[in-house]
Amino acid sequence: MKEEFLWYLWSNKLIKQPIITAEGEPFLIMEPGILNTNAGPDFFNAKVKIGSTIWAGNVEVHVKASDWNKHGHQYDRKYNNIILHLVYENDVHIVNSKGKSIPTLELRNGFDEKIYFRYRDFRESRWWIPCANLIGKTDKFIARSWLKKIRNEIILFKADAIRKILIMNNHDWNQTLYTVLATGFGFHVNAIGFETLAKSLPYQIILENKNDLITVEALLFGQAGLLQDLKGDYPAKLYSRYQQIKKSHLLEPMDPKLWNFLRLRPSNFPTIRIAQFASILHQSSDLYKELININEKNELFDFFSIQCSNFWTNHYTFYKTSKQQVKKLGKEAIISLVINIIVPLKYLHGRLHSEDDFLEKSVHILQRLPSENNKIVRKFHALGLQINNASDSQALLFLKKQYCDHKKCLECRIGQHLING
Repeated sequence: MKEEFLWYLWSNKLIKQPIITAEGEPFLIMEPGILNTNAGPDFFNAKVKIGSTIWAGNVEVHVKASDWNKHGHQYDRKYNNIILHLVYENDVHIVNSKGKSIPTLELRNGFDEKIYFRYRDFRESRWWIPCANLIGKTDKFIARSWLKKIRNEIILFKADAIRKILIMNNHDWNQTLYTVLATGFGFHVNAIGFETLAKSLPYQIILENKNDLITVEALLFGQAGLLQDLKGDYPAKLYSRYQQIKKSHLLEPMDPKLWNFLRLRPSNFPTIRIAQFASILHQSSDLYKELININEKNELFDFFSIQCSNFWTNHYTFYKTSKQQVKKLGKEAIISLVINIIVPLKYLHGRLHSEDDFLEKSVHILQRLPSENNKIVRKFHALGLQINNASDSQALLFLKKQYCDHKKCLECRIGQHLING
C-alpha cells in the first residue's frame, strides 16, 4: 500500500458507505481539501462531519497510524490543526503536541479492492506505458478532454521556460527570441552549441550587420569557432570579416568541440543549420515583431522557407564539395520550430500583455499543424488513440514523458478512468 493511493481515494471520495471513524462516530466527507505536495499536512482546507459536528482544517494521511510518531508529528505544532488522521491500518492511538487525540479513519476495508488491484497492476506494469493493454478502451470524450488539458499544460511549460530567458534578457523580446530560436535550430543534438552561440553573440551585433548575408554568416561561423584553419576563398572571406568585427566588439569565439557532427545526416550538420539560421536573421529587420504577427500556418512556413547562401548549394562543410542541392529547412524542421518556439512565444506574449486572442492564435496554429511522426506518436496510434494534428501529438509526447514514464496513473484522467473501471 502507498500513500498516493490513499490520497486518491480521499480526493475522489472513493470510500465505502457508511463511514465510521475508529472512535465509532458516523463520518461524512464534505470537502476533501487541496492536496499539498510540499512539506506539512497532506490536505489543506478540508471539511468533514464527525457525528453531529462539522470540522474544517487539515488532513494527514499515512499507511499506518504509527507513521505519525515515526515522523515526529506528535511534537510538531504545525500538526495541531489536523482534524482527521486517514490511515490504511490503525495500529496505534496517536495524539498531537498538546496531547489531544485526533479522530482517525481506517481504510483497510473501506474501499473497492478492484480499484486497488487495477492501480497495483499499473504500478507493476512492464508494458511500454502502464495501461498499454487498456488505453484503447478509454472513453473518447475523456481522452479528448484530457489531451486538451495536457496540450495547454505543455504550452504553459514551454512558455514559462521562455519567460525565464526573457527575464534574464531584461525583457528584451528580440534577444530572447533570437536565443530560443537559435537553440531550436540545434534540434536537440546541437541545442547547447546553438544556445552558447546566441548568448556569446548579442542580437544587436547581428542587427547592425543584417543587410549583408556574408557578414551575418561570418559572425555566426566565426563566433562558433568553425573558421579556424580553413582553406578556400569563401571561408577566407568569412574569417577576414569576422576578425574585423571581433576586435571592435571584443568577441571571443566558442570552443568548436561543442558542435556535434557524428551520426547526423549531412542536412542536419551544424554548419548547414548555422547557414540557415544566418539566412533567417538576414531576412528579418525586426525578428520578434515579424514572427509575433504571423498567425497562419502557411505564412510561418513561408517565413522559414529560406535558402542558404550560394556556397552551401554544393557544400555541407567547409572542407569539401558535395552534390549541388539547395539547403532549405525541411517540413519537419519547420514544424518543430513552430511547435517549440513560436507557439509558446505567442502564448507567453498573450499572457503577459493580457491579450486573449494571442492565446487563441497559438492554439489555432498548433491545431492546424500536422501530427508529428515519431516512434512515440506511432505507438499511441497503434494502441487505438485518435491523433489528428500537432496539438494531439504534443499532448501525447508530454503525457508519455511526464506521466506514463513515472507511472503517475492516479494523476492522469485516462489512468483514473481505467483504474475506476
